[in-house]
Amino acid sequence: MKIEKLKGTRDFDARAMKVRREIERGMRGVFERFGFEEIQTPTIESLDLFLLKSGETVINETYNFKDKGNREICLVPERTAPTIRFYVSQLQRRERPLKLYYFENCFRYENPQRARYREFWHIGAEVIGMNDRARTNAELIALAQTSLEEIGLKTEVRIGNLDILKRALSRVANKEDTKDGMQTLMRAIDKNNIDFLEERISDKNFFSLLGCKEIDDIKGFDEEKELLKKVVEYLTFYGVKAQLDLSIARGLDYYYGIVFEIDCESLGAEKQVAGGGEYKLAELFGGKEIGSSGFAIGFDRVIDALGKAKKEERSGVLIIPLSGSNYTYCLNVLKDLRDNRIKSEIENYDRSLEKSLKYANSRKIRFAVIVGDKEMEKNSVTIKDLTSGEQREVEKEQITGNLS
Repeated sequence: MKIEKLKGTRDFDARAMKVRREIERGMRGVFERFGFEEIQTPTIESLDLFLLKSGETVINETYNFKDKGNREICLVPERTAPTIRFYVSQLQRRERPLKLYYFENCFRYENPQRARYREFWHIGAEVIGMNDRARTNAELIALAQTSLEEIGLKTEVRIGNLDILKRALSRVANKEDTKDGMQTLMRAIDKNNIDFLEERISDKNFFSLLGCKEIDDIKGFDEEKELLKKVVEYLTFYGVKAQLDLSIARGLDYYYGIVFEIDCESLGAEKQVAGGGEYKLAELFGGKEIGSSGFAIGFDRVIDALGKAKKEERSGVLIIPLSGSNYTYCLNVLKDLRDNRIKSEIENYDRSLEKSLKYANSRKIRFAVIVGDKEMEKNSVTIKDLTSGEQREVEKEQITGNLS
C-alpha cells in the first residue's frame, strides 16, 4: 500500500532545508539584535483557548479532536493565543515589557493555495506590557520590516488605526447591526469587498475616510491621529517609511489601536507577508488586563517571495580515494578537516572518479579532494574547485588554507 503525504503538507529535501535554515538564521539574528527572547509553546492546545479568542467559526478552520481523556484538543492555528496563555499562567510576575519571539509551525484546515498550506510556519513577536504605545509599535514594525529586508525582500509597510475605523463605522452602520454584524462589516473592509459595503453603508464620507493617504487628511479623531503621527515619526529614525491605510481591519473585539501590514510586490495579488497590531487578550484568558502588541510573518510566503532569486551556494568538501589503498590516508585528511570545523565527507561508495565528481556536483559540494598513489607518495592531495574547474596539488598540511 502506497501512503501519500496529507493534503496541504510538504516534504523538504536537504537542499530546501538548507535554504530554509539559512533564511531562518538571518531572521532570528534580527529578532535577537532587537532584544527579543525566544519562547516555545505546545503544538496542541485546548480548543477552548481559540474559541475564547476567535469564536465558534474557528472550529471549521482547525484540526480539532477529542483525546483519550475526552478533552477537546486542537493543533494550534496561530501562536499569539498560546503566548498569552503562557504569560497568564507563568510569566505575569516577570519585569515588563516582555519582548518575546517564536518560530513555530501552525495548522489550519483550509483549502491549500499558493504559499498557503495546512501546515505552515510563523516567525513572530509579541510585546506584553506597553508603557508608550507609539514607541512599542514603531519598534515592532521596524523589527518586522528589518527582518524581511535583511534577507533580501523589498517590502512596503502600511499602517492604520482600528480606533478610527471602529468609531467611524459605529456612526454610519445600520442601527440594527449587532456585534456580529459589525464584525461582518470589519471583515468586508479587510477583504476590500466594496460592493457589500456600499449596500450596507450609504455615507460617502466613510469611504473617503478609508481612502485617506495622509494623516492630516483625516477629519477629526485628533487623539488617534496623534498616535499615528508619533509612530510614523519614530519609524523614520529606524529608516522605515510607512503609508497610511485605514482599511486595515480586524474582525474581533480584542484588537484595537495601531495595526499594520507588510507587503512584498513580487508575490502578486496575495502580497501580504506580515501583519500585526495592538490587542488585549490576557483578561480573556483569566489574567489582568494588559496592553500588548505583536505580529507574525508568514515564513512560507517569505520563501515563495525569495523564490529562485536566492541562488544556492556551493559548500563543503568531498574526499575521493582513487583506490582502496588510499582510504586510510584519506581518513586522516577527513579528520583534519573536521577538526578545523570544515564541512567534509568521504566517498564510501567505490565509484569511479567521474561518478564521484558527478555525485559532488549533485550535492552542490564546492571542493573535491582527490587522493591517489601519486599524492600519497608526495604527502599531498589534489584539490579541484567544482565551481571554477581549477585543479591544484598542495601539501597535505596546507589543505585548509587552499579551500577558499
